[in-house]
Amino acid sequence: MASKRARHDATDEEGEQNVHRKRDSDTCQCDIGKDTVFIDIPTKIINGINFALDALIKEDCFLPSITLTPLKILMCNGADKHEGFPFSKAYCSTDMYDTDYAFGTVFRKGINMLIDMFQRRTPGNRQHRFVLSRLLHYLSDMVNNDLESLEADNLTSLKETQLSSVLVNHLFGKLSASSSFVIDKQCKGKEECRKNNKENVPCPCGGEGCQLSGYYGDTSIGNELVWHGRVDTLVNNEVIVDTIVDDDDSSRSPGENSSVEEKMRSWSLIRSHQIIAETIVFSFLKKQRNREKDAFLFPCVAVSDQDMVIYFYDSFHDILLESSKIPLHGVLTGPVTGSVNLIAVLVSWLVVNHKYLCDGVVEEMKTTRAGFFSQAGSKLRIYEKYIKLGDVGNASRVSHDATENVFRKRHIDPEMIERKQLIRTKDN
Repeated sequence: MASKRARHDATDEEGEQNVHRKRDSDTCQCDIGKDTVFIDIPTKIINGINFALDALIKEDCFLPSITLTPLKILMCNGADKHEGFPFSKAYCSTDMYDTDYAFGTVFRKGINMLIDMFQRRTPGNRQHRFVLSRLLHYLSDMVNNDLESLEADNLTSLKETQLSSVLVNHLFGKLSASSSFVIDKQCKGKEECRKNNKENVPCPCGGEGCQLSGYYGDTSIGNELVWHGRVDTLVNNEVIVDTIVDDDDSSRSPGENSSVEEKMRSWSLIRSHQIIAETIVFSFLKKQRNREKDAFLFPCVAVSDQDMVIYFYDSFHDILLESSKIPLHGVLTGPVTGSVNLIAVLVSWLVVNHKYLCDGVVEEMKTTRAGFFSQAGSKLRIYEKYIKLGDVGNASRVSHDATENVFRKRHIDPEMIERKQLIRTKDN
């Protein structure tokens, strides 16, 4: 059956929402009403965003379309009876549904905001204005340090946690409503991490005076009885960024990646068992902490030095989505972003600000269930009520027998209880 992409009309943004955000050190939201970036947007930026947007919402585009494909889980170890598996040992076999959707389908708020911007209309919502200003300032003020740090040659020379830190510090963090992020303090090269377990840590990009806007800390999520573990980076506690790099290839010099190695790393982003497990667990965590929300579609970014893939899971409707590969370089470049793909920048902005720009799944997606609820079985309750953020230990240190009774149904005999109560009454 041929693939089909669904395109949906953008809906008007709903009323003003009460939003609370930690104030950034570099940008004061209280000054957003005086920000002239909405008036002074260079034409080259408008044109660039216009072209990039086509790849997210159109099928007949001269650029490669970025799509979302629903996945069905065939088998997984996310609910093993005897133990909970760490993310690094997660197994999740999936198959694709025969329908895909334009990436912008779940970001109608964000897409609508950009289309309005082409007509020089700014959002009425103060928080939305601030989020849009983050994108425009990033593109308008992109300094040489950002461009150099994101160049392909520089990224390929970095190890896993270094790559994650550089991408978050120079891309995801700068586009997010808050540039705060947490890096796994137990990552490879942990001695260096522990030494720098403080603020004002130098960025691994090596740029003179460049410092991380985040810090090293506890990034563990999950529950020891099910999937659990540490993720590479948490951006503003809203998005997971996980990198896939071969850290064991110590003999490789910077810039000496073979095309085969590059393709292997790129393809390892597709249907990654570990990333899917992290995405599912994180969605349950966010739903557990934000039960008043209308949408529960939460993202996880899987990135290599060449490409990125965005995963989403809706833990209310049981829907798992995987994006097509998005190259970090080439495709749509120019004077604004250098060799960095402008489409990747736009996708990154939408994803890290999904709290404000994402509408959640559309009605048509609700027929493409992932099947995780049935896979989880009796342990679904753990995912729904007992997922933790921070201080998540190893499964080997947890006695399953000691905690299993918490999640088991217990049947009692009312007649026996009544007889015992009668005996006690007579004795009194």
